[in-house]
Amino acid sequence: MLATLSVNWTYGCDSGRNDRTVVLTPELMTALALEQRAQTGKEPSPEELKGALTRYVEEEALYREALRQGLDRGDPVIRRRLIQTMRLVLESEVEIAVPSEKDLKAFAMQHGRRFGERRFDFEHLFFSRDRRGNEAALAAATLVTTFTDADSDPFVHGRSFTKRRQSEIATMFGSDFARAITSANEGVWSPPVNSLYGWHRIHVHGGVDPDWREERQLYLEAWRQAQLSKAVAAKISAMAANYRIEEN
Repeated sequence: MLATLSVNWTYGCDSGRNDRTVVLTPELMTALALEQRAQTGKEPSPEELKGALTRYVEEEALYREALRQGLDRGDPVIRRRLIQTMRLVLESEVEIAVPSEKDLKAFAMQHGRRFGERRFDFEHLFFSRDRRGNEAALAAATLVTTFTDADSDPFVHGRSFTKRRQSEIATMFGSDFARAITSANEGVWSPPVNSLYGWHRIHVHGGVDPDWREERQLYLEAWRQAQLSKAVAAKISAMAANYRIEEN
């Protein structure tokens, strides 16, 4: 069906191809069929494929005419999109070797503070700055003795947390709270601790060091991204070296 359709459509296919020739390849026809199937959820009919091909040719004509008229020049949005597309092309050309276990662990040690974080189990009582005001919230946190929910304010994310990294805690509560978690004595209620939302009393049940088996995939992806960024940067530098800079 695709072959028949491609023959019936007579967009230029001469040997002296130019920018007004739209070449119909089996890959293009397959891509149009897949796109049509994704949109409708069923196999496209010959008429639907013919319509998809018509739209493709019309859009290709618009694109080429826009380039011919220089509409791609001087437009910052188009410039950014072309730069992004070129970066994707360069990334697709890069082959990243799988690191040895030794190299990956060395990379993990180098970036340990970013990825290899301890995980903490803790609970807290919350005293809302919005509800009580800062001074009253601090006073309530200081004077609490029973450490029950009845003495505190409800917290949107709950009271107890398990296996939370310091970075996750900092995102949720703020950096002061996260530092207090990492330095708190385990098994006892802390003095009042400030957060983005008010004051807290925290009780750290324990901390667990990162498990290599659990963290390995994080490091592997970080390695891949680092190597990819390095390779693409080198390609861009080599490309830019082919251009001459002139002052006008």
